[in-house]
Amino acid sequence: MVHNDNKDDDTLSSLPTPPNGTRYMSLSGTPNRHNHITSISKTALVPYGKMTVLVLSLAYSEIQTVEDGALGQLKYLLDVDLSHNEIKTIRNGMFKGLQYLRTIDLSGNEYCKIEANAFNGLNSLEVLILGGMKLSKLSNDTFNGLPKLKTLKLFDNSIKRLSPALFQPLASMRILDLSGNFLRDLDSDFKPQFMQLKSLVLSDNPWQCHCQLLWLRDLDRNLISNPLTGSEVICAGPDSLKYHSLLNVPEDKFKCIPPRVIRCDSSSYTVNVHNSLIVSCEIEGDPIPEVAWVRPDGWRIDGRDTAHGQYGIDDNGTLTISGAEDVDDGNWEIIVYNKTVSYNMAIHIKVIGLTTTTQSTSTSTTPKPTTSTTTESTIIKTTPTTTTITTTTARTTTTMKTTASTRIPTTTMQKTTTIYTTILTTFSKSQTTTSLVGSTIGASKAENSGIDMSIIIAGAAGGGTLITLTILIIIVIKKKKEKASNKVHPFKYDDL
Repeated sequence: MVHNDNKDDDTLSSLPTPPNGTRYMSLSGTPNRHNHITSISKTALVPYGKMTVLVLSLAYSEIQTVEDGALGQLKYLLDVDLSHNEIKTIRNGMFKGLQYLRTIDLSGNEYCKIEANAFNGLNSLEVLILGGMKLSKLSNDTFNGLPKLKTLKLFDNSIKRLSPALFQPLASMRILDLSGNFLRDLDSDFKPQFMQLKSLVLSDNPWQCHCQLLWLRDLDRNLISNPLTGSEVICAGPDSLKYHSLLNVPEDKFKCIPPRVIRCDSSSYTVNVHNSLIVSCEIEGDPIPEVAWVRPDGWRIDGRDTAHGQYGIDDNGTLTISGAEDVDDGNWEIIVYNKTVSYNMAIHIKVIGLTTTTQSTSTSTTPKPTTSTTTESTIIKTTPTTTTITTTTARTTTTMKTTASTRIPTTTMQKTTTIYTTILTTFSKSQTTTSLVGSTIGASKAENSGIDMSIIIAGAAGGGTLITLTILIIIVIKKKKEKASNKVHPFKYDDL
């Protein structure tokens, strides 16, 4: 047996190599002096796998992770104590392969998440201790594959509600400890399961002694009340029964209040698309009713303290929409209910800025654009067209490809088209009537022509119709001035 007395210098930061023949490994720290073993890997347990280790105790060791398959190397392991560590997730492969395992103690690993089927396949497991872990929810698949489990301890957690399906796989369970949670009531469907128990600890819960808890009083008194352990069901409500023992409350005092929506902050809400919205309603009922919200398209979000994608329902029934969408626009419905009665109320939500589909008309023009008129404005899309402008003097051909998608008034477009055509005609005539005088002048005009055409192309490429027209007008005026300045006057000879 390897034992760690945890004296002043005996805290561990890693697992020691055990001597041959080791069967019991007690390496736990204490509440005041923890070990510092942050993880358990396959490699760390290789030396242990060569021995017949039956018991492994590593409590108070600050363990955060246990690698899948690491514990599986101790194939003869019977008991494992990993209590009071910092394990955050119990994965469904952590205990795989431990076919002889009888006891698991994970108590004190606070805020630990237990995956579905985490203990599945532990056919020999008899005791499972999950106390003091601040568990608030347990999947109905948590305890699958535990045919021999006899003792389940869930004390000192934050459990508010339990489903009868949770314990359905535990046919051999005889001891159940649910003390120190936030349970207010239990469904009567638990009765067949509880009647097979030898010990049921329900103390230190805020029990509401109403009509739906009457079945619990009808169980064996010795089952739910044990003076030796101090286990007793004490009523926390209603006020008239506060601090009374459940077993001493007369049957006619177990009353229920039907579920009802007292009021909501508003009957109509407005929210911008993609923004969040909180719809708060005040409800009543004893026992506390379940809450469901139904979207305008009929999709139902059910259950208090739940989340479904962008939707969440608080424990008090408040609906939160994180990012309103098109489907949220319309009449919602809040439903409060219990096993026998339901109540509903309509709530209207208007989502502003919904996405709409805009259709546009595409008109191809060759060579002149044709307009397609809507009510207020015209959407004109021209496919790439080719306009050829030929200058006779320079003997060159310039081709411009223009593509425009512009929204302008119809009348403006028609006028613009006329002006555009007139300017092109004027420009073409001015080019064809211009003649080159002298090689120097010809070269200069050819260069200027190229620059002018570059300006035209740049203006067209910019997509601005008015800018292009302005440039064309300037060029025409410039050409006329150049024509006037380039006229050849006859030389005058002075009289000798």
